[in-house]
Amino acid sequence: MLLIHGEVVYRTGAVDRLHKGSRNPGTLFLTNLRVVFEEKVSQGLLRGQSTHTTLDLPLERIANLLIDRPPFGRPVLRIEVPSAGSFQIKTQEVDAWLHAIATARMAIRPLPPPPPPTPQGQVVVHVQAPSAPQSFLHCHYCGALNPMGQGHGAAKCSGCGATL
Repeated sequence: MLLIHGEVVYRTGAVDRLHKGSRNPGTLFLTNLRVVFEEKVSQGLLRGQSTHTTLDLPLERIANLLIDRPPFGRPVLRIEVPSAGSFQIKTQEVDAWLHAIATARMAIRPLPPPPPPTPQGQVVVHVQAPSAPQSFLHCHYCGALNPMGQGHGAAKCSGCGATL
């Protein structure tokens, strides 16, 4: 996976993408800008395998994250995108992936333009310290993510109103 200017990889892992009734093993990448899924595709007996990017999703397009927990088998992370449906990822670490994607999604801010070259052709880079990640509470009733409040008393789910 090629990174673009200002992009930083937060997490990678081997997962299965469920697509059109099939299970496609590959690697899921989470960056500060997008979620990318790459899978190995066979090119035939003599040509071997090549890597194909089958999901390249900007974080700002993600509308919702849910976890489906079937009675048997591994849980499935569902990434919902308006006008594109949902993408299903099967992994042992669905809770960690959900938290990581939600945290990255909440921290989206526009990237500065690339720095201009100096007269000698060198590039001056200014580094900004990352801000602290925000914590979320997962609703056990509807599955919605809710920012962890700072106040006292019982927090309510923004999706269904249940006590968190």
